[in-house]
Amino acid sequence: MRNHGREKGFSLMELLVAIGIMAAIAAVTIPLVTKFVDRGQSGAQTKEFGACSDFNEVSDGRRRPDHG
Repeated sequence: MRNHGREKGFSLMELLVAIGIMAAIAAVTIPLVTKFVDRGQSGAQTKEFGACSDFNEVSDGRRRPDHG
């Protein structure tokens, strides 16, 4: 591509295409990332609840502590 006295840079069409591609990628990845984060938080909450439940059982004498 020859540049006869023209300024360097991108045309408006090239910029619009690039923005469109980035928007399409964002539209696909953002919902996937939020779903992944929600699943991680849900798993962490479940694990934390289980740890609290185990602690309560041990402290109430309903179960002996594990020494493993």
